Amino acid sequence: MPKATNKDYAITFGSEQGRRVLKDFLGYRDRISFDPDPYQTAFNEGQRSVVLRVTSKIKDLVKEVEDG
Repeated sequence: MPKATNKDYAITFGSEQGRRVLKDFLGYRDRISFDPDPYQTAFNEGQRSVVLRVTSKIKDLVKEVEDG
């Protein structure tokens, strides 16, 4: 199976539904992952790293979503 391209990400998150999901994801991007429980910290950082990967693939679309 071929690897997903930036265009694939943009198509996936470019629909109305995809933009709503992206907006939900953005809430995890800038939060602090630390928790006194190291397992919770690892879980939180795992969620955040997925969002960072997606947003790095679709920077222009993220800007549009953030702007309104």
